Amino acid sequence: MRGSIHCELISEKNLLVHFGEQISEELLDVIQQAELCAAKVFGRQLIDLVASYTSLLIEFDPIQITPWQAQASFLKAWDKHCRHMRLHKHTASTDTSLNCIEIPVYYHPSVAWDIESIAQQKGLSWQQIAQLHCQGQYRVYAMGFAPGFAFMGQIDSALEMPRKSCPRTNVPAGSVAISDRQTAIYPSQSPGGWNIIGRSPCELFNPNNSPAALLKTADYVRFTAIDEQQFLVLGGCLDD
Repeated sequence: MRGSIHCELISEKNLLVHFGEQISEELLDVIQQAELCAAKVFGRQLIDLVASYTSLLIEFDPIQITPWQAQASFLKAWDKHCRHMRLHKHTASTDTSLNCIEIPVYYHPSVAWDIESIAQQKGLSWQQIAQLHCQGQYRVYAMGFAPGFAFMGQIDSALEMPRKSCPRTNVPAGSVAISDRQTAIYPSQSPGGWNIIGRSPCELFNPNNSPAALLKTADYVRFTAIDEQQFLVLGGCLDD
């Protein structure tokens, strides 16, 4: 458990807590612990928590608690939490299979618009690109860009690709994409500059559901390859 943090007030109702500079699963787990700690400390005074790769934004109600009280309360609680964890030598369960969300993906050039060009650049077949992508287990490091959009990592280094120099104006919902060492699924039709290697029939975001988003920060995710028939049966749509 990392106890050294930098906690700063960035507005009258927001605390920004920095936990480090290096993106890692260890840091992600620390930030997840900090979310639980903040939720317990602030209770009804809490408005929102937004986790990112190396930090946590805490939004609180400034009418119920002053900014300086909020900062002092969190720092005191986090210090106590870290001491408790060290004392009990707490470690998270290593069995992640029970909490892993499986997402089906149709990997085929008809919907995976960039998979053949990536394969050509890597000296592989497009089927090998699909195999590399679905053989790993990923973590959700942050949510953003669009509702339900989860930044996941890290992909196999053999798949590493830069963002497209010219983003597309229309990327279909469910498009599975990669950029640098990250992967993601576009939850809705939108512009996008990531490299598309497949399409999922899963609904990533629905405001009528509770929770509205399928994925959240710190989730474990695994992709499974499906064929065209399975894709269509599960509700997937092919390009016209």
